[in-house]
Amino acid sequence: DWKNIRSAIYCIHPHYEEIYQEEYLVYLKIIRDCKVREESVIATNVVHGTKRAENMLKALQLLPQNSVLKRLPEELTEQVPFMIIAAGPSLAQNIGELKKAEGKAILLAVDRAVPILKEHGIQPDLAITLDPVKNPDYLGETGKIPLLCNFASNKKTMELHKENLIFYG
Repeated sequence: DWKNIRSAIYCIHPHYEEIYQEEYLVYLKIIRDCKVREESVIATNVVHGTKRAENMLKALQLLPQNSVLKRLPEELTEQVPFMIIAAGPSLAQNIGELKKAEGKAILLAVDRAVPILKEHGIQPDLAITLDPVKNPDYLGETGKIPLLCNFASNKKTMELHKENLIFYG
């Protein structure tokens, strides 16, 4: 548990860093990486903690008229092709391939990719959003596309898509 990273004390045996110099450097890198990662989590919680709590309260209000997904059924993940589509430089290059896959694979679009897909006439089977503070305009109008979100997703986004939410996590 790295929650007490700021009060941790690191020690090594005398001369270890001289005898096992390579291993010592690896050890230090692991410690530094863990410290940076945990401090990032702490900083994110400080900055977004209140917003996440507000979002969770909104999710609880919307929960009764929506669904909860703990995991995908094994039959689905083993027998049906599944594509996760993100907005990036390769999206425009692969529009033709995505059009061919439509109806033959489950297309899961990250929120920023949905408007781009819709511009090209591609209807994803699912959309997903995670960020507690991302502007809901990035997702755009999804119509009947079910929206996967976690309980800390942006409350405005959840409200705009309140009829088609699937909570996970």
